[in-house]
Amino acid sequence: MSQSPKVRRVLPGLAFARSLARRVRLRYCRGAYGSFAAARAAIRPGRAVGYDNVESSNLYFDSHDSVKPTDYAVFYWLGPLLARHPAVFDFGGHVGRLYYPFQKYLAFPPGFQWLVCDLPAVVETGREVARQRQARHLAFTTNFRDADGLDIFFSSGTLQYVETDLAALLAALEKRPRHVLINRVPMSDRPTWFTVQYQGHAYCPYRIENRADFVTGLQRLGYDLVDSWRCYESSCRVLFRPGRRLRYYTGMYLRLRDEPRPMARSNDVIGGPGHGEPERPGPPSDGGTG
Repeated sequence: MSQSPKVRRVLPGLAFARSLARRVRLRYCRGAYGSFAAARAAIRPGRAVGYDNVESSNLYFDSHDSVKPTDYAVFYWLGPLLARHPAVFDFGGHVGRLYYPFQKYLAFPPGFQWLVCDLPAVVETGREVARQRQARHLAFTTNFRDADGLDIFFSSGTLQYVETDLAALLAALEKRPRHVLINRVPMSDRPTWFTVQYQGHAYCPYRIENRADFVTGLQRLGYDLVDSWRCYESSCRVLFRPGRRLRYYTGMYLRLRDEPRPMARSNDVIGGPGHGEPERPGPPSDGGTG
């Protein structure tokens, strides 16, 4: 079918936009799909897909020693837990992207372990970086089942890339974590939907979770929602679909119902928000997907 004059005018602009995005490693999302599999099928054959590659393992090195505003909400809840539960399972923790800045703000007890679970290529780089930086608390695994028996589950900016939802992942464990901390996860009031995110070198199916369904799924496993916060430093724009835009992502702390509420103490968090409610971030950002 021949192209109309209008289409012929638009296509060169789209080609230039894609070329520019590749050169500056600009992130963007495109399309709206009903399933993870449909989003993955929409990626053209021959394109790099996902994070299990050397290029992905080299991302985020410029942020290894910095924190974002909503990390302080994590500090507030995580700090008091470390004294009783000296191990953290960091799902999708890359090469220790948050371990390195967090160690400046949290008091790690003797024998503490920060266990990162990620893809093989990322884990390989992470182990080398940890060796170079002498990160004695940091360890790596590619097996989610290593979360079994660890009481603190933490994940920041990762759940949206995973085909299986968090409730199903945790349900498969024999001994589930008693505390669940998530941060920077895209959620909305729509039914869960999927898009494709371009990372500058690869394409990733990308989940936009229904907020109520996410909480309900964890409640069925025995978790109660203790706190939630908005992550204004992360937002999502889907090309040509302004109605799908997310102005902020979500963070949450949940705990098993028989677990006592953690009490923050002044020496648990260094430089954190202190007592009372977690510090809330400022006005919405107009930044890109993150």
